[in-house]
Amino acid sequence: DSQLSGSTPNESQASVFGGPFTKSIFSSAATSQSITSGRSSPESIMDDMGEPTGYTEVQATFPAALQEEIRENLTDQDLHKMVDINLTETETIFLLNIPATSVPDDTEAADRIRERNAEYTQMLKQRHGDRYTDRFMQTFNDALKNKEVQTTRFGLTDASVMATNWDMYDTYKEREADNEQESDDELVEELSSSQKITKVSKISKDDDRNLSITMRDSSIESRVSMITESEISVTQNEEGSTTNMPVNDSALRSDAFKLSLFTMERAVTLNNYQPKQAVYRGLPILPDPDAIPVSTNRTRIDDNDVGKILPNLERLWDYKCNITRGRNISAMTWNKSNPDIIAVGYCQFSYNEQKGGFACCWSIKNPEYPERIFHFNSGVTGLDFSSVNAGLLAVGLYDGTVAIVDVRGTGSQSILDSSESSGKHSGPVWQIKWVDRDRLTGEEHGEMLVSISTDGRITRWSIRKGFECSDLMRLKRISNKKEIKDRKLDIKRSHEGLISRFSGGLSFDFYPKDTNIYLTGTEDGLIHKCSCSYNEQYLESYFGHMGPVYKVKWSPYLPDAFLSCSGDWSVKLWNQEKPKAIHSFQSSKEAVNDICWSPVSATTFACVRDRAIEVWDLNISTLDPIIVTHPSGYAKLSSVAFSHNSECLLVGDSDGHVTIYLLKNIPKPPESHVETLKKLMNPQTIIATIEEEGNKN
Repeated sequence: DSQLSGSTPNESQASVFGGPFTKSIFSSAATSQSITSGRSSPESIMDDMGEPTGYTEVQATFPAALQEEIRENLTDQDLHKMVDINLTETETIFLLNIPATSVPDDTEAADRIRERNAEYTQMLKQRHGDRYTDRFMQTFNDALKNKEVQTTRFGLTDASVMATNWDMYDTYKEREADNEQESDDELVEELSSSQKITKVSKISKDDDRNLSITMRDSSIESRVSMITESEISVTQNEEGSTTNMPVNDSALRSDAFKLSLFTMERAVTLNNYQPKQAVYRGLPILPDPDAIPVSTNRTRIDDNDVGKILPNLERLWDYKCNITRGRNISAMTWNKSNPDIIAVGYCQFSYNEQKGGFACCWSIKNPEYPERIFHFNSGVTGLDFSSVNAGLLAVGLYDGTVAIVDVRGTGSQSILDSSESSGKHSGPVWQIKWVDRDRLTGEEHGEMLVSISTDGRITRWSIRKGFECSDLMRLKRISNKKEIKDRKLDIKRSHEGLISRFSGGLSFDFYPKDTNIYLTGTEDGLIHKCSCSYNEQYLESYFGHMGPVYKVKWSPYLPDAFLSCSGDWSVKLWNQEKPKAIHSFQSSKEAVNDICWSPVSATTFACVRDRAIEVWDLNISTLDPIIVTHPSGYAKLSSVAFSHNSECLLVGDSDGHVTIYLLKNIPKPPESHVETLKKLMNPQTIIATIEEEGNKN
């Protein structure tokens, strides 16, 4: 009791120093209590672990007199007295308790937990109803916007009718005649019914019973027929009402339905174009058994007179549809693995007429509609199929973008493009081509993509690591031959002020024997021979054209020969060893937009002017073309290409039509057609040969 009573003055004295709610009071009280009880309680320990308060801690001091009163005088007997001390464990304090999710198999609760798990699994299997879960979501209230719909304008027409007295008289007379006819029909029906009644009255009673049964059966049949008709009429009404409702087109959009339509379209198209496609293939034409024979009074041409017919072009069909109408054809290229597929690019050449362009893949199996359509934000100016991956089509656009599409898929988006590349062209990409880089610069085997633009850059693109690019050549502008000589001798001279340091590139073609060498045509009318290994200087420059060079083409038979066409109305034949043209071909005063070598003859090529198609055979004449055709209409011709698997010529125009022409009565090339071209490349050899023949005669 004395110990407990001693705590009162301590508390009173502590309250004087620190107040009733300071830490010192609680700690002192806990200290006194722990001294009294002989052990520490959990409450005292938690109080000591509490966070400090905002008041200043004050230590309580006990008077010496109070300590003397508490102290006891112990004797020797008390000191040697045996005292029992019992140590007990305090309650366990858990700071973190994570309940276990599994128990050992040898415990008592293991069987009970297995039963609960089995019951829970069975309950999940037998659970019915929706699995609703309560979740919180944060939504955004977007700003409202007005949506308007524009419909086509309804056309209104005024209709008026003038009725004369004669018209009204005739109308009323027709009505009177109709009424008289109806009255006559009713009279006939009444007479027939009265005759039936008189006949029935003469029948006996037994016959009367049989007749009633027959009439009942007939009435049942008529009722059944009426019910059926009503059901049919209701069905027809329901079907008629659903015609005004939107039709569910899920079946129309299914893959099976599309495949069926595709098959039927091919079958119908092949039936319609069988005679023309047979001529294209060089196959016999199958006669139509349902066709009506047409009698003609034309005289039959003898076999001996066939050779007297001049060479000409026969139109077979056009690749066209509604979406290509009015679109200028800018480029055409054949697929390397399937010669029946041709890709066509559509673009307007004028800057003020630019609009979105597209590339179409046409097949001979369906001339009515393209197999693939790829839309672009800018016009398509160049196309080329890859020879390694036949499904990859490279596309050059008017805004300077280079894109690659996969024609094997049905999507209309490009798989790679240079729209966000730092090396994007700043001008239209007029030509693009896949080039085998096996012998190019010692790099790994494969293909690279080369493009030329009016910004004066010839760029190669690599698709191995992203879509990286590097410049093969920057086309520096050249004024005259003297400046070229000064450049070769490294003589520094003052040059005339030019609008631009670089010349716009329009076309290029790689050397067939060495893909490290290539030719390029420019807007200045010059042709430069360049190397991929050296991009600081031209290997050779060729002068002769007075206008932009639209196309340059190496000969597929004679490596040193190449053709060029220009806006100066001429086509020129060049030898790469000579800076001047060997021959110049000009038949009219129209720009030559495109040229193409024949794949079967070394001396034959075709070109298109604005209003004419020309086919030249240098083995026959170097002055005039053997075929000159002026297509009907006002469309300008822009592209030309020979077919690789038939004797046909494809011509594109500014109206979006690709016309297929059959080359008729073209003489077969002699075995020495390559030697003939070699002689044409060296005029001195021709003069010597003529002199030798003259001496022999």
